[in-house]
Amino acid sequence: MHAKAAPRVEYVGAKDSLTSFADLTFLARLARFVDLGPVLRSRVRVKQRRRGCSDDEMLLALVLALCTGGGHLSSVDTLGADTAVCRAAGLRAVPGSRRLGEFLTRLSDPALAGLQECARVVARRLTCSGRRLRMLLGRGNLRLS
Repeated sequence: MHAKAAPRVEYVGAKDSLTSFADLTFLARLARFVDLGPVLRSRVRVKQRRRGCSDDEMLLALVLALCTGGGHLSSVDTLGADTAVCRAAGLRAVPGSRRLGEFLTRLSDPALAGLQECARVVARRLTCSGRRLRMLLGRGNLRLS
């Protein structure tokens, strides 16, 4: 017996109306839809102190920055300047690239296992909620098939 394939998400907006970070607004809304912040918060613990960005803010900023296509930690500095995307993602603060790099060096095996569990939880939430996702994101901008 084969599992049913998950719906495919395709953006069908006009390309000339997008800024270089407009696609991050979609990803930020999607991250909030699947409660990515709380999922990360409950499964990944790296920081020892309660100052600066939290673990989930560090990881969410990394995910969004890497989704810009730059592939560099310095992309997080550019992301931090885009207040609209940060607000849409629920980020109160965005780490600098140097701080993020230091944070990544402290990821332990249990933290990496927690990240894998986060990926499974998010994938499960997305595959189980195609109809709700369609309603949340609007009928004109996305096509789920």
